[in-house]
Amino acid sequence: MELSSGWSALAIFVGVWILIGLVAFKVRNYYKNGNGKYKRGGLARLKQKAESGDAAAQVELGHVYTAGKVVSQDLEIAREWYEKAAAQNEPVALMVLGAIYTAGRGVDVDLERAAQYYLQAAEIGKLEAQLMCAYIYVRGLGVARSDDTAREWLNQAMDTDRDAATKYLKQMSDDMDDLIGGTIKKWHVQA
Repeated sequence: MELSSGWSALAIFVGVWILIGLVAFKVRNYYKNGNGKYKRGGLARLKQKAESGDAAAQVELGHVYTAGKVVSQDLEIAREWYEKAAAQNEPVALMVLGAIYTAGRGVDVDLERAAQYYLQAAEIGKLEAQLMCAYIYVRGLGVARSDDTAREWLNQAMDTDRDAATKYLKQMSDDMDDLIGGTIKKWHVQA
C-alpha cells in the first residue's frame, strides 16, 4: 500500500508515539518495581527465562536489545524476542511489533502486517491496540477504510476502560493538533 508522504509521516508518528509510550511505561514500571538491575547475572537470568518460553521475559529482553544500554542495540534480535512473545499472544509484544512495522524500525514499513499485530492485540483486550485499530480503520492504514469498524473499535476501547481511553484520545488529539499546527505554520512560512 502506498501512501502520500503526509499519510506516511502521520502513520509513523502514531506508531512511534505508541511504541515510545509502551516502552517508557514498561521500563518505568520495571525499574520502579526494583528490577532492571543486570548486575550479578541478572541479564543471564532474564535470557534464561526468555529462552525457556516466559513471554514477559521475552518482551523485556526485546526492550533490552531495543534500548542498547546493557547490550549493543540490535533491532533484529529485539524483533525476534518480540515475535516469540507475540506467538504466545503477549499484548505488549503485539503492540510493539505493530509499531515496528508501522514505523519501519529495522524492517521495511508494512502497514498490513502492522495492522494484523494491532488487531490481534485488540482482540485480546489491549486498550491501546483497540484505539489504534479505530485509527487504522478510519484512515485505511493497512486495512480497508471503514468508519463503521473504526467506531466499533472505539466503542470496544471505551468498554475496556472509559477513563483511560478518554485520556489516550485526548493526548492523541493534542499531539495531532501540535503536528497539524506545525505543518500549517510551515506552509504559511513557505507561502
